[in-house]
Amino acid sequence: MIKPYTWTLLLLVFITFCGYQAIHYTVPELVSTWSGLVLLFGLAVPCAWSVMHSEGVQRGGLILLLLVTFAVIIEAIALTTGYPYGAFAYEQSATHILIAGVPILVPLSWVPLLLGSFSVSQHVKTIGYQYLLMITTLLTADLVIDPGAVALGQWGYVADGWWYHIPISNFLGWMVTGTIGFIIMKVTIRHKLPILQAQISMLGQVAFFTGVAIASTLTGAWFVGMLFMTTLFILQSYDRSRKKIHAQPRTTTAAT
Repeated sequence: MIKPYTWTLLLLVFITFCGYQAIHYTVPELVSTWSGLVLLFGLAVPCAWSVMHSEGVQRGGLILLLLVTFAVIIEAIALTTGYPYGAFAYEQSATHILIAGVPILVPLSWVPLLLGSFSVSQHVKTIGYQYLLMITTLLTADLVIDPGAVALGQWGYVADGWWYHIPISNFLGWMVTGTIGFIIMKVTIRHKLPILQAQISMLGQVAFFTGVAIASTLTGAWFVGMLFMTTLFILQSYDRSRKKIHAQPRTTTAAT
């Protein structure tokens, strides 16, 4: 029987291949849009399940609704004012389905990125280290996602930047919104999230844009993507090992 983590690895290889092919083949706009949404939705489902499994269906659903609302409000402000990410615009293919003027891909992608990064931070206990680990994870993922999305033509920035045309304001904006997201999740999420389910969407997004980066010869981006996925798999393996050790029954030696 194939283990869940083996299926995850095979899925990520397939998604990376799809990202690689996305650069080389042109498909109708609607096909591209809907296939992307189906992939994001499919990856977001286990992520949403991880919250409801951890916190209960009602409380978990409210947490997800809060995070989605936060994501939509922040993106609407960013599209209108340019803050906190810097001035940018989505291409037409990303704007077929909108929520309050914000593409639906935003809550489907950004909320799972927050939850996935937060689940990584749960490997440590001190709140300061949790915050640093979450923000580092979130920004590292964006070092792959944003260059890939720009290369694929999903969105673009007015200002140029040092990292494959991504301005520094974008990463500062992710720090700001990631900080707010951390506070929301730290206050509302009381239990440890199931790691594999919480991180699968984040891994899938990084895998796809790693493939795009490989096809676009964005060497730094695809190297970061490969390192990111490898590191998370090592952390997940460590977490499984700890659970197996704690699950083993303790043996006692009878007194003589």
